[in-house]
Amino acid sequence: MCACSTQSEQQEKETNLIRLKEALANPIELKLSEIVDSIAYIPLETNPECYVRETGTIFYSKPYFISFPGTIFDAQGNFVTNIGKLGQGPGEETNTWGFFVTYDERKELFYTMGDKVIQFDNKYKFTGKEVQITHRMNDNLPIGLKSPYAFVRAGKYNMLINYPDSAYWMDENLEIVKRARIIPDSLYLNSPGGGLLAEYNFSTLNDTTLFFNCFTDKLYSVTESGLQTRWKFDLEGEKADSRCFLNGLQKLFIDEMRSIVKNSNGNETIMKQRAENSTLAKLIDGKKWIGKAYETERYVILTWSNLLAFQGWRGGNKSYWAIYDKKNKKTFAINKLVNDIDECIDFFSFQCIQDDAIMIPVWPFDINKFISKQKEKGMKVSSKLEQIAVDDTANPIIVLAYLKK
Repeated sequence: MCACSTQSEQQEKETNLIRLKEALANPIELKLSEIVDSIAYIPLETNPECYVRETGTIFYSKPYFISFPGTIFDAQGNFVTNIGKLGQGPGEETNTWGFFVTYDERKELFYTMGDKVIQFDNKYKFTGKEVQITHRMNDNLPIGLKSPYAFVRAGKYNMLINYPDSAYWMDENLEIVKRARIIPDSLYLNSPGGGLLAEYNFSTLNDTTLFFNCFTDKLYSVTESGLQTRWKFDLEGEKADSRCFLNGLQKLFIDEMRSIVKNSNGNETIMKQRAENSTLAKLIDGKKWIGKAYETERYVILTWSNLLAFQGWRGGNKSYWAIYDKKNKKTFAINKLVNDIDECIDFFSFQCIQDDAIMIPVWPFDINKFISKQKEKGMKVSSKLEQIAVDDTANPIIVLAYLKK
């Protein structure tokens, strides 16, 4: 782990501030074995009741793996049940798009969140408790919460996020007991869904829910009394203006995109040139944005990118990692992660990090394809990989890379 920038230990103790500029300017290639001790593979059970549609819709709500909208697997990958359903009656979700499921391990309660928050007991039965969180009228636009985003545990309460500006703490009866604004007053969302290019992320560390707010660049503990700052990330003047995902700049993006399409007659070269010379490009090109942040027992891990306006016409944005090692008090950025443990799984584009493990779901046919290629080259294949080689039509395999402590 060379080319690292050492932080002031005293400063870290006083403010939990992680300065990133020097490290991000000098990203390094890293072997997975330098931060990971072991890899585990958990095949999700496959049967007609629990087919998984996409790997990108699998998430973790301790101790379950949940596939959108409500297919639940236990920690060993065994199918448990399908929870929640669409409909107009009590205990049924009215949003035809679907709902998310979370589990409160302390209370042994499940919740679905769509247009409603609906509570289920540990036998997966509707408890009779539900609350409407959006209201729809003739034009189908919500007049309650504009963008319900997440429902997570917060000590003895649960916290509901209305993207991007507010949080509500709810008790077991789903009554609001506290609310707070979570972005600066100068920021706002023009219309529902308009700013969702900048996502929030949630994770767990031991018994604590963690929340990363990409607009404040802070990682918080979610507690029953509010949000408590754990870490603050400082891009030292290189952060993009948060309004590029909200406020008037989001409208600027839409207006300029329409103008580029309208005036380029389908010519991709002209589109690219107009994008490069756009007002938005002058505002955000080369600026940095932190996408996700997590904390484990030893590390604080985040993903970041150099922004590029209208990336679809100009080659896309490349994502990187940055890691703060709490043990060594060092920060380093990563532009390439080499899997020297089993060589098969690319952890660089991981799904999430939960309780000291990097998680990524992988389709069996991708693993089998890798095994076949390795054997064709006369190369050895990890015994673990061979053991999990299954039918290509099976459900995904959850791969967990356990980080060093």
